[in-house]
Amino acid sequence: MTQVTLFIGPVDFYYKDQHGTTIRCEMSTGDSNFISPFVPHSFTTRDNNVDAIIVAVTYGGCVRRAFTEFSRVGSKQVFSLAGDKRDPQLARRCVLQRHLDAECMTHEDLAQAVEPSMAPARVAELLEGKEGSPAELEILACALHVRLSDLYVCAMESHEEVVVTSSGQSQAQARRLGTYTLAPLARTRHQPDLKTFDLEVLDSATPGVPLRCGLHTFLYNFGAEAVELSWQGCDQGHSTCFRPGDSAYVAPLVEHRFSVITEQLSCSSNGGDSSNSSGNPNGHACGRGRRLFVVRIPGHLTGETLSEFATFSAHGRERVGAETMQWYS
Repeated sequence: MTQVTLFIGPVDFYYKDQHGTTIRCEMSTGDSNFISPFVPHSFTTRDNNVDAIIVAVTYGGCVRRAFTEFSRVGSKQVFSLAGDKRDPQLARRCVLQRHLDAECMTHEDLAQAVEPSMAPARVAELLEGKEGSPAELEILACALHVRLSDLYVCAMESHEEVVVTSSGQSQAQARRLGTYTLAPLARTRHQPDLKTFDLEVLDSATPGVPLRCGLHTFLYNFGAEAVELSWQGCDQGHSTCFRPGDSAYVAPLVEHRFSVITEQLSCSSNGGDSSNSSGNPNGHACGRGRRLFVVRIPGHLTGETLSEFATFSAHGRERVGAETMQWYS
């Protein structure tokens, strides 16, 4: 499982890097991290007199959805198809070999297919994992009948296995979206559909700007004040009081918004008063004001899925997921 974490209070985060070295990070309210699957890690408190809390979202991606084939083939066998992005030369070699095997082509076949655009010696270097230029990869992609992007390997740097982001870093990149301030939390280019935010609902949110995206959205109120959470259902609009310590899930493409509590929506909770954090589930170290932890993760509507769907005929693509017609004659 992949994990993204928000920290509240004095938490120490420990993990082992790829070399087996234990790393300790002092985390505080608003700090966040991303942890790759199978990385050993733990959490402790630095102060027994202060609440120390983690809010974690764990999820499985494409690998989890391929469990059936992993169990049939075996992860050791699958490794020969994927390689290790920490070793980009190995990964590039595995990617090319995978496409060659699928085309029933030998190294010699590929060299002949790309002549005279590329010399056989250069083809041999690329097959050994040397990095190719975009022009060279385009030639190989044409010969293998794949996309240029199918041959590109994005290497994984040592600092990308675990990503730690401080609140200060996040706030320095914060941007204002009309009625919210959005500070990006821990991110990684190897999970492009993972989006995490520290979202502050501003006084101007009466109501807040509507939000909508194709990802699964998880929400947690880690602040000191309640907000109004409203969304558009299939037939009508809905709203609820979203108090400190509350969590929620929003399905893909459901329009939702966050607003300042109005008189029409009474919300007299323990955490409703920012000046009183004694009854707040987030403790005294809670985020100040109306602060929400927003995590967006991919489901089955990944970029790869949407790329395939975008090739479907306009005369029938509305039938996907709702087929009522006989497809053969």
